[in-house]
Amino acid sequence: MLSVYRLATSNRFAVTALAVVAFGVAGVLVVFGLALLAGLVAVGSVVAVGVSIWRRLTGRPGPPPPIARWRPDPGQEVFAPPSGRELKP
Repeated sequence: MLSVYRLATSNRFAVTALAVVAFGVAGVLVVFGLALLAGLVAVGSVVAVGVSIWRRLTGRPGPPPPIARWRPDPGQEVFAPPSGRELKP
């Protein structure tokens, strides 16, 4: 049999205080998470600027540009053998 738990209080003040505490804890966790994300952004920015300055000082080029004219080769495509379960139009 499945057990059912219920929070039952007859005191309205206690229920309100519990709700305020729950929202407060949730707010603190959200603020903490946003602070962690902001710290990660700051660290990433500092590392990116450092790498950029290092490359400029040493004269090393940046990463190569992506290949713009790449096209898939139809000769290298792999097709599954027919299974007889194809959808009919």
